[in-house]
Amino acid sequence: MADNEVEIEPTQPLPVAESPSGYDLYYAPQPKKKQFSEVIQDVKNHPFYQKSKEVMLQKQTIYSIAVGLFLIFAFTLIFMIPEPTDPIEGKWMKADGEVLNFAGNGVMVHEIQMQTSWTTDGDDLTLISQLNYIDDSQQVSSQLIVQNIKFTITEDEKGMWWHWQSVLINDVEQEVSGDQCALLLRTSVAENTYEYSVVSPTYDDEKPELCTQNS
Repeated sequence: MADNEVEIEPTQPLPVAESPSGYDLYYAPQPKKKQFSEVIQDVKNHPFYQKSKEVMLQKQTIYSIAVGLFLIFAFTLIFMIPEPTDPIEGKWMKADGEVLNFAGNGVMVHEIQMQTSWTTDGDDLTLISQLNYIDDSQQVSSQLIVQNIKFTITEDEKGMWWHWQSVLINDVEQEVSGDQCALLLRTSVAENTYEYSVVSPTYDDEKPELCTQNS
């Protein structure tokens, strides 16, 4: 090798410093998974849930009030429905003009001053009367009168035929004709004897068998 030549050693490539890469060094944080109870709590805290809850509570309140009012109305209707009345209840006129008032409490009020109670069993009518009077010795006496009657209500319910079965006075049975009958008319169709005489013949065709009307 010549004296003036300088030996140059081959240069080694300088190590390249690795520059940090933002993409290589940054790791996005992973969201923490919520527990089921936390999810439920979040739902409950949501304004929409709160509003829905208020609406449901209002609806429940309205529904409860409506049910209460319906029950009150239903019970009111039940108590307002009248109990079935006996067909003979009311005021009836006899041929002689006497008015018999059959009250709903089992008491019959009439013009004769005596206490009378009445009961029915099917078409059987029983009248029990207590009659007080002054006897010949000026003493107060009483009689217990029990009448057993078969009654028949006319088709229009404005007339009622009576057929006496038996009459007892102080437990002594009285003689009763087998065909002894009477027609009573409601005071709504006959208020006096004249009206009775005009209306009563229209019920002759509903007279019970073997029964004649006694005026």
